[in-house]
Amino acid sequence: MQNTIDAIKAMPIYAIIVFLGSACAAIAGFPRLVNAILELAAKRNAKAIADQIYRDSGVASFTSEDIAHSRRNYIAPSCMQTDPANEDDSRTVVALGPLFKTIDDHFEAGGPKRHVILLADSGMGKTSFCINYYAREIKKRKSKRRRIAVISLGRENAVDEIKRFSDKRNAICFLDAFDEDHRAVGDPDGRLAELMNAAADFRNVVVTCRSQFFADDAAVPVSSGIMYVAARKAGQSRELPLHRLFLAPFSAKQIQAYLAKQFPLTSLRNWRFRREALALVTSISELSTRPMLLELLPDLVRDGRSITELFGLYEFLVEKWLERESDWISPSDLRDISIELAVRCYHLQRSGHGDRIAPSILEEIAEAHSAPLETWKLKSRSLLNRDIEGQFKFAHRSVLEYLFLLAALKGDARCYSVEWTDLMKDLLVSWGSSDPSGTYEKAALVLQLDHSATGLFPLASPLAQPALRSAADCRKALKGDGISFRQSRRIPVTWRHRSLQITCVQSSDHVSAYKVYDSTNGISWFINDVSRILGGNERDIYRDRRYQVGVQTDLIGEPRIDSRRLPSIEEMLSLWESEPFLVQEHGFGAVLDKHEIYWLGDSGDNGPLCCSFGEVFGYPYLRLLCSKGSEGRHIHIYELQNRYGYVDREPFKAMAVYVIDAD
Repeated sequence: MQNTIDAIKAMPIYAIIVFLGSACAAIAGFPRLVNAILELAAKRNAKAIADQIYRDSGVASFTSEDIAHSRRNYIAPSCMQTDPANEDDSRTVVALGPLFKTIDDHFEAGGPKRHVILLADSGMGKTSFCINYYAREIKKRKSKRRRIAVISLGRENAVDEIKRFSDKRNAICFLDAFDEDHRAVGDPDGRLAELMNAAADFRNVVVTCRSQFFADDAAVPVSSGIMYVAARKAGQSRELPLHRLFLAPFSAKQIQAYLAKQFPLTSLRNWRFRREALALVTSISELSTRPMLLELLPDLVRDGRSITELFGLYEFLVEKWLERESDWISPSDLRDISIELAVRCYHLQRSGHGDRIAPSILEEIAEAHSAPLETWKLKSRSLLNRDIEGQFKFAHRSVLEYLFLLAALKGDARCYSVEWTDLMKDLLVSWGSSDPSGTYEKAALVLQLDHSATGLFPLASPLAQPALRSAADCRKALKGDGISFRQSRRIPVTWRHRSLQITCVQSSDHVSAYKVYDSTNGISWFINDVSRILGGNERDIYRDRRYQVGVQTDLIGEPRIDSRRLPSIEEMLSLWESEPFLVQEHGFGAVLDKHEIYWLGDSGDNGPLCCSFGEVFGYPYLRLLCSKGSEGRHIHIYELQNRYGYVDREPFKAMAVYVIDAD
């Protein structure tokens, strides 16, 4: 038998099979070898860039891990001149052009285009752009290379770092993360002027900042504060303008390019992965607007995870990091240490001590979890990095904010003594939306705490104000599912109910007057509950003429408030949505009486709008525009067919509930 086996082995075909098998094994291992070589080259390149930045500025603004992360699979973004957050769907925005070329054009034009402010939401790639622009520049020949200073404004001595840089007239200055500058929080205009004056001698200056750092579009600075030296044209401002650019969300083409790098079609499995990845991008808009989260796609599709919320993406991001570090520290210990670090770091930043964490602080926390600092072996793709000076920082500020929110949800009192960022609020709403029933009890506790320092309220995006409305506008307003949203994410209605603050102003035998503060939407309601009045003549006392609303009629016991106004359709919908809760939990007879018509602040083409909440009223002078029903309850919108609110020359009267906007 053995002789037979030996004979088979001696046959040429066996040798060929062995050779082919060996060759296939070598070919299969070749991509791994190539990837290992590329990874090593990327690390060396990142270290070289970090060292060059340190030599140029004398400051360790970024670790080599920061740079390697920003350079890996980088897709150059586009830019636009309007905020994409103002669009209903950020995936449908039209970009102005490639960001690198647009910035180059500004630099080459010089003069009034010397200064730019680059705005974007958290995680959209502002810092990555600065690093990759720097990396592109140092690849050029020395004769064409421009010196660049990248100053992280999260550090407390940013002005000194700007002044330290030599030969400013032939250099470009990137002032990164203006929103992380603690001195900008209380006085953004003053701090920007101080920074720009320090950087005045640079040939060009680019300031990066979160778009949500400014209260509204009008608050975004338009002037750099630096005076013109050359002659000015007639009517031209004395100060150099600060040109505004916004990072645009990734287009479908850019996402395809990113996925092509992540899932090369050399593997049949990657065809399926690409399809699943595209489906995730379609369902979660944040994946196209935040490149940092887009990097999760490979792990998401390979793990077969189904995530639909922003909170879930950050949860997955941290979970994968804990797994990668689990061979030297338990995931639970690393999570607890990181949460504690995030709280301390955020407080340090708010008090003006920069975004770095001293080793002594980390050592104190780590030893409490039996994980002494000398045993720490942070790996690549870590969410916590060590810089050249030995200090620690989170790989991305948004990770810190997510961990901070986890501490807040655990009831850490320190989290309620400082102002929360917009991303923290977004993550809170996303957490509630991911499982409204499962998060309700904890959310109720959080919402009932004192939020005077956090600035949590108003939590929802502003509701539409009264305006001229067509019938189509009215139908659209009633068509939506829910009324209180933060960005495009619905706030659980139970949250809004629990945050309502009700005060009974005065009560008589037949009428009660209430003030209801809706902190979620930031508006106050003044309501007369007339449900106990049965006689029509007595009810007529509480009805208003359209032109008298807010001028002559006042609530029982309330002083006249000339600033009050009628609600828009959306605002009325929010009150209608809360009516069952107010009736059941706070003893209202009726917030919106089914037997009455109520004025709206909106107007139609032919007259003012009004609404009712029971059966449809068939008055000939009321034109029914649209209706909505939910769980046996109804709202109907009408247009009074007279521009001045008169019927047969007599003023038409209806009930009114009033709104006063919160300060």
